[in-house]
Order: sequence, then C-alpha cells, then structure tokens
Amino acid sequence: MAKCNKCLHGDVCFTVLDSMQCQHFKDRSRFVELPCKVGDTVYLLHNVYNNILAYSVSKILINSGEPIIEIVEAERRIHFLHLPARELNKSLFFTKEQAEQALKERESK
Repeated sequence: MAKCNKCLHGDVCFTVLDSMQCQHFKDRSRFVELPCKVGDTVYLLHNVYNNILAYSVSKILINSGEPIIEIVEAERRIHFLHLPARELNKSLFFTKEQAEQALKERESK
C-alpha cells in the first residue's frame, strides 16, 4: 500500500495513514508539473532572422507524457507555434533577459 510519502501533499500533511485510509490521498506519480501557465509571456529566438519575438502562452497540451506549449504572437495575436517543453532555455525563454543572453551566445559562435 502507498504511504504518505507517495502522496502529492505528503510533505505538508501530518496524517500517518496508508492511502486506503486517507481521504485526501493523491498519487504523486500521476501529476505533471507544468513549466508555465496560460497567459505567461515567453520569448522565442527566431532562427532565420536572429532576433527575439514575444509570445503569449495560449495552451499547454500533454503529448505522450511531454508538455507541448502552444504560443501565439503577443503583438498581433497570430502565428501559433507548438513547442515541446524541452525547448525551454534553448530557443524559448521566460524572461527577455535570458533570451537576450542566449542570442548573444548564439551570435558569438
């Protein structure tokens, strides 16, 4: 039987029961921590023009267990892209400063 350490909120719960007795038990292995939320602004390095574009996260999907982030261009609300979460900190960034630093590193190569 699963114990509290397998529970999503086991770190803050002081009930020491097995999962069959706890009415609040949520199996930690069934949850995915998303890298961002809908509405967040993200910054994408454009490979062709070597610049940074601001996008808004419009949707987060799960495909074969991997989060896929759908983004829409922040200025014109067009140009949808689906990016795997593994692109974070490679071509997709949460701050403009991180994107600018990555662009500088890319240009220096």
